[in-house]
Amino acid sequence: MNERALLQVTFGIDLDGHEPSRPADVAGRVVVGPMGMLGLLETRLGLGGLHEGRVLRIMQYLHCLKAVDEGNRFFSRSLGQDELITARALLGWRDQWVEAGWDAQGKSTDSGRISDLAKVEVLARDQLAAGPADRLRAVLTVLETGVQTDLDVTVVDPVEELSWTWQNILRQLKARPQQEMFRPDPHADENTDLGRLQRALRDNHAVKLVGDGTVLYLSAQSRNILADGLVRLLAGEVTAGAPEIFTHELPTSLVAEKDLSSFDRAFQDLDGARAGVSAASRWRPPLQVLPLALSLFWDPLDPHRLLEFLTHPISPLPAFARYRLANTVAEYPGMGGAEWTAVCAELEQKAIDDSGGDPQAAAALREQLSLWIPARRFDPVGGAPLRVLAEQSARVSRWAARRAEVSSLDPEQKSLLFAATAQASQAQQLLDELANAGETSISRLKLERLLDQVTAEGTPLAGLSAELGRLPVCRAPGAVVDACPRVIWWDFEDPVLPAPPPWSNAEIVQLEQHGVILTRHDRQLSGAARRWQRPLLLATRQLILAAPRTSANEEVRHHPLWSTLAALTEETLPVFTVEQLLTQPAALSPGLLASPVHRQALPGLRRWWTIPRPDLLGPRDTESFSSLDTFIKSPYQWVLRYKARLAAGSLARIDTGNRQKGNLLHQLCENLFTTDPVDWRSAGDAALDGWVRENFETLLRLEGANYFLSGQTAAREELMDVAVRAVVRLVHHLRAAGVVTVQMEAPVKDLFASGELTGSIDMLLAKANGEEAVLDLKWGGGKYRRDELVKNKALQLTIYAYMRRQAGKWPARGFFILSESRLLAQDADFFPDAEVCSPSLDVDPGGSLWQEFNKTWQWRRAQLDQGLVELTVTGTEADANSKPPDGALPIDEVNDGFNDFAVLTGWKEGA
Repeated sequence: MNERALLQVTFGIDLDGHEPSRPADVAGRVVVGPMGMLGLLETRLGLGGLHEGRVLRIMQYLHCLKAVDEGNRFFSRSLGQDELITARALLGWRDQWVEAGWDAQGKSTDSGRISDLAKVEVLARDQLAAGPADRLRAVLTVLETGVQTDLDVTVVDPVEELSWTWQNILRQLKARPQQEMFRPDPHADENTDLGRLQRALRDNHAVKLVGDGTVLYLSAQSRNILADGLVRLLAGEVTAGAPEIFTHELPTSLVAEKDLSSFDRAFQDLDGARAGVSAASRWRPPLQVLPLALSLFWDPLDPHRLLEFLTHPISPLPAFARYRLANTVAEYPGMGGAEWTAVCAELEQKAIDDSGGDPQAAAALREQLSLWIPARRFDPVGGAPLRVLAEQSARVSRWAARRAEVSSLDPEQKSLLFAATAQASQAQQLLDELANAGETSISRLKLERLLDQVTAEGTPLAGLSAELGRLPVCRAPGAVVDACPRVIWWDFEDPVLPAPPPWSNAEIVQLEQHGVILTRHDRQLSGAARRWQRPLLLATRQLILAAPRTSANEEVRHHPLWSTLAALTEETLPVFTVEQLLTQPAALSPGLLASPVHRQALPGLRRWWTIPRPDLLGPRDTESFSSLDTFIKSPYQWVLRYKARLAAGSLARIDTGNRQKGNLLHQLCENLFTTDPVDWRSAGDAALDGWVRENFETLLRLEGANYFLSGQTAAREELMDVAVRAVVRLVHHLRAAGVVTVQMEAPVKDLFASGELTGSIDMLLAKANGEEAVLDLKWGGGKYRRDELVKNKALQLTIYAYMRRQAGKWPARGFFILSESRLLAQDADFFPDAEVCSPSLDVDPGGSLWQEFNKTWQWRRAQLDQGLVELTVTGTEADANSKPPDGALPIDEVNDGFNDFAVLTGWKEGA
């Protein structure tokens, strides 16, 4: 063969994806690692083709394991605990043996692990798709027939550090060792710190460095700060040691085994050329849709997952529907309850209206919701049907593919959606594979493990393209195989070391009898240590080692090479922190200090706003208790909320506190008094107890599903007991009072000075003689409500009673505290068994408080008519204008315990 036609191949353990420190315009030469070399050989030997993914191979191997498993295999117990993790680990063993020369045989004298896997291999020969190890063996088989290739191979690593199959392939290729790269000679001037350090490594003798800037260890508190400081060094904004060696023009190679995204962002911030690298992540928004969609098939429903699915920024549901449903789930965690049903009806009507009156629009929306939010759920242990989950995975794949075709989407989003399409398609394929193997269902744990395998590799951000003039990146220290003026080792921290073999010495001997020649663990470690030295020895002018001090709130461990360097330099290796370089003026270039930043004070706290257009603050046509209460106590909030129409940002979050408990018990009472499931007027305590327990459990599943999640059993039982006591005790009070009718959420309205007053009474009670009472249900706060009644300050009850007055007679009023099963009233006239909270003064409990309220409202109204708005916030002092007139309600000096507008009311000095 003509030697000129040979393809010059440089091969090394870490050279996949190799980038030279300087661009080389040379034809007929390639630099490859194991996977690149495998591709070259398969192409030339006619062995190329499509190869199954790792996850499908794990699934196939799992079928082989289960077919052989008789309950007494060494892997039987592990297989019963976690099938996929076990299959993945054993497949790794199998592939390592195959690459090391395994003959796929076993003997009766072999250990149980070897003989068991040999039995599995009998099935795997036919059922397991070829992996890299099998493909390498196929290449070797062809080469051993004498086939010649056009490859002229040089190897930059000792072949003894490679697997048995690779050693034989390289022998067949007549590969030549490039021994000068095994451990390169020093390349820096011996009169520099870098040259001294290189010769110390070569000769293993100690030296002292003088700090000329040719060797530098740089650290920072976080990776982002470190990246910013390092980029500023390269840009010449910060100096350390000899400034001339920090010029940006100096050719540089970047060693980065881990995430380089923060370094890339720092370059971009300074208008530098970015490398266009992005850490692969499984949490890109489109990739989250599949796990969220499948999580909704399990019983009990997890409302947190449902909320995440509804609020996800990329969703198969229309925005107008999912956001309304998300707000419903946040307040009533679950689906199928009264609020959920009412919202669904509203959404269907909206769909009809938006379509111009087409009733099919409602049916289409209903079907869409049922497909993506399934009503049928399955036991996590018993499992869900594979067919159902495979259909949902296919549905996600089709949705993502259609979404990716939208022309207005940016390329990055399209790329992620295509990745989501492939991910969901692979999940469907794996579920179908399980079904083809005879299985009908899959447990939640197994499904989660399957999805972990599907999503494990993640997806990088596609929009981060490499830019002209960027730094070449070596993804491993052993990938530095040519001299470079500057080498930066990013993330110079504790690496992932080769794991020790899981086999005993006796098993290693038995494996050798089956042709398995494993690379010794000590040789793997020494090989890694040898390759670590390449970046240090091939730098000609500067070496920068960079590592953060903390990562993910944990202290970063030093790279093992650091101890060697510290010992060889007698602790004289220059160490800088980015914080030092950026805060010490002597280390800064003049240009960095050219633009001082002047302090801009935030608006201070004020007690009053003066509005130049009082006409903008005029009365509203309709008010409610809550708006009137705000008008009186916090007029600034009334102005901002109802006049400026400002509202707090909406961030759907499930409220699992007292508000939810109050909502649930309120709905329970409404079910009791509106649906007549039992006759509360005559039912015994046992009947009430039984009804509450049955009805409340159903209600919890519909609107309090969080109480059925793991770890919530005690809380659910406690709330159930509270519900039983509250309902039974409430019924006793109603019977003692002679109540014959109960109206829940009774709507009321009337006129007052401003206009119309509206509201909704929790419980409007009536006796046979027509006498009425207003009863407000509260979850807790018994002491506070008692004080309100004693001081005659229960304004909410008074306003509701005012709207139900008849011929000058006001209805009775009271609070029922659900968590305490207490009924509080100012007298026992209506509720004979109530806890009486008599007013401390001789006043008309109804009329006097209403008169005080009216006077207070007129006082506030007069202030707003003058454009004066009081800010009753902490940090301000009340003045003469803050004092209400005689006969009005007293106003607390501050009232901002619940304030959605704190950032608009001013800032305290130093806050």
